[in-house]
Amino acid sequence: MPKTQVTKFECPYCPYEPWSEKDRVDHLKFAHGDTQSQSQQPVPEPEPSEAVAETPPSDEVSPQVETANLEKPEEDEELLPGIFVPSPQPDFWVSEKVARELYIIGKLSERGEAVNVKVLGPAGVGKT
Repeated sequence: MPKTQVTKFECPYCPYEPWSEKDRVDHLKFAHGDTQSQSQQPVPEPEPSEAVAETPPSDEVSPQVETANLEKPEEDEELLPGIFVPSPQPDFWVSEKVARELYIIGKLSERGEAVNVKVLGPAGVGKT
């Protein structure tokens, strides 16, 4: 039997690897707003501007990162007995790449499209 070859499709803007040409075009339209994916090249990042002189710190120091509201919202609907919703953890974070992928998956899911995701990792790290 001859070996099959895998055709790799790549997004020129991000590390996403679509599984077909149609998926690549859809990804470019949805994630990057690209309507003519064949003719465009990745946009180079602009040169950094000249450094601005440091300003003396003010009396009040504003936080660098906005913290999320960790208050638990009131539950409007009753959960089934087998469903457990953990309390929010203030030190939990995901990388920017994972956050972008989850955002895209969430948008597709909101549209009603079926999205299958395989989460890999060692046992006991909370993949569910």
